[in-house]
Amino acid sequence: MCKESRGLKLGSALVKEAEQEAIRLGCRHALVDTFIFQLLTFYEKQGYQLHMSLPDFPEEGMLRHYLIKKNMQAA
Repeated sequence: MCKESRGLKLGSALVKEAEQEAIRLGCRHALVDTFIFQLLTFYEKQGYQLHMSLPDFPEEGMLRHYLIKKNMQAA
């Protein structure tokens, strides 16, 4: 998000909309990944749990985080 959009809950709205579309298509679980450690808290606030962090992927010194959300419910 650009600085002007931060704090407007646009990221949360986008995640919720994507989850609702996934539920509509029959999905029950979601997986997200990020290289940005600051996003861990954001996704945890959306109900995701850190599943694993993969060091040195895709290159040395980087850390890729995988988070999952199980049993999503329609809003």
